[in-house]
Amino acid sequence: MQHLIRGFYKKIIHPVDPAFFMTRYAVKAVLACVAALFAGMGLGVPDLLLQWGVFGAFIVMLSRAGNSFQERKRVALRVVFISSLLVPLSTLAGGTDFLREAYVFLLAFFAFFCAALGLPAMITGLGILLLNLFALGDPDTLAAGGERALLVLMGGVIAYAVNFYFLPVYPRRILARAGSAALTDLGDFFTVVAKRIEEKHPPEEVDKLQDRARKSVRRYREIMEAMNMDPMAGLDRNQGPTALYAALVRLLTAVINLNQNSRLDRESPLYDGVRQTFAALAADAALSFERLAQNLSGGEPLDPAPMDLAVDELENRLLELGAYKRGDAVREEFLEIWGIVHALRNLARELETMTHLGIEERK
Repeated sequence: MQHLIRGFYKKIIHPVDPAFFMTRYAVKAVLACVAALFAGMGLGVPDLLLQWGVFGAFIVMLSRAGNSFQERKRVALRVVFISSLLVPLSTLAGGTDFLREAYVFLLAFFAFFCAALGLPAMITGLGILLLNLFALGDPDTLAAGGERALLVLMGGVIAYAVNFYFLPVYPRRILARAGSAALTDLGDFFTVVAKRIEEKHPPEEVDKLQDRARKSVRRYREIMEAMNMDPMAGLDRNQGPTALYAALVRLLTAVINLNQNSRLDRESPLYDGVRQTFAALAADAALSFERLAQNLSGGEPLDPAPMDLAVDELENRLLELGAYKRGDAVREEFLEIWGIVHALRNLARELETMTHLGIEERK
């Protein structure tokens, strides 16, 4: 039974974990809208006005933009307060053809102008446009518009509490878990590549884990895009979700380049000379992947295993064997192993860079 559960996890859940956060967003949105509806019913709001509390909750839940938890809270507050201030005017303007057309033009201009100011401003503008279009389509008196505005504000406050206090979702924490999952898959990919180089692993398994690592890195980018995060945030300090994504891509490229080198030939006179050194280096690299994944997932910070000295040792050992002096065949073997050394050095450099990255949640 345990074997079946583990297989189900690896084949069904792992390819999308931790992207299940979208389910949490959907559940929160439904709960916020239902809570706003019942709050209005509890206050004795007429049936024709109940929808405005739901509208207020809806636009708050729709306003998912910002690179930190605090920034997302500010965006949500801007949307609900500006919208509630404009709803009475939209309700009144909807009753006159000229005012309605002029108001739609101004709202559309405002929304598309905000889109040029960045993602948080764009979300704010679109939320305001959407809610006020509802008001324009159902014209009434200014007093009725004021009642709608109060209900929008009530629904927005309820959704704000649900979204940020009762069921909060921290974007950077989810991305950290996604990055940790990608690093774990990259570590598995590297392990089978190292075994393949020593002719200990079938190439089919290597291809399978390469595809899984590639999907994990792609999934990280898709989660970042789904969260409406600014792709340039933190790049000036080599920090933030985009910097981590770039590092993951470089790590994947480094392992793929290592995989493209020829295997160590067991019959080669150089094999025994470098086998133990290479095996120790591969173990250090696998440990580095594991520790970096643990760091991102919130575990106790651990320094990755130092690889530079191990790569230098492998390089020196290869030079000491004097392969370039032992004929063309051995010289070809030397060049193949030298390519492996070069790929490992690039991998060590990328792992070192990864230790300086961080995507911690700013509150």
